[in-house]
Amino acid sequence: MDLLLLLDTIFHAADSGKSSLLVSLDLSAAFDSIDHSVLLDRLSHSFGVTDMALSWIQSYLTDRSYSVRLGQCSSPTVSCRAGVPQGSVLGPLLFAAFCTPISALCHLYDVQQQQYTDDTQLDIAISPSDPRTELNALHTCLT
Repeated sequence: MDLLLLLDTIFHAADSGKSSLLVSLDLSAAFDSIDHSVLLDRLSHSFGVTDMALSWIQSYLTDRSYSVRLGQCSSPTVSCRAGVPQGSVLGPLLFAAFCTPISALCHLYDVQQQQYTDDTQLDIAISPSDPRTELNALHTCLT
C-alpha cells in the first residue's frame, strides 16, 4: 500500500474517533492457482471481453507446459492446467482481473483496498458504534 495513502487513511479515521485495522494478504502460489475457466468467465462478464479478444486470451492460457533446467539436466515437461505466466506482461493484469470480487466486497463494506499483483492490503476503519460486533469488540480493545 502506498505509505502516504495509508497514513492519510489512518489519520482521517483517528480524527473521526475511529481505529484502523490493517490486514495484509500475500497469497501463496497466487499466480499458479488461477482457474482458467473462472478467469475467462470474469473477463467476459465483469469486463466485457468477448469474441476474438477472449479467444486470444484463452489460446494464451491453453496448452502451456513447463520444465526446469539446471546445467545439463532437465526435468520432465509438465502441462499447466491452471495459473497465469509470471514475468509476462499479461500475468499481473489477468491476476488482477481474477481478484475483482475482493474489490467488490471491499466497496460493499467500505474497506479501503490497495493491491499490487498478489499483495493486497485492506484498511478497515472501526468505531465503537460499528454494527459489526466483532469489529466493535476490536475497537474497544484498541482504545
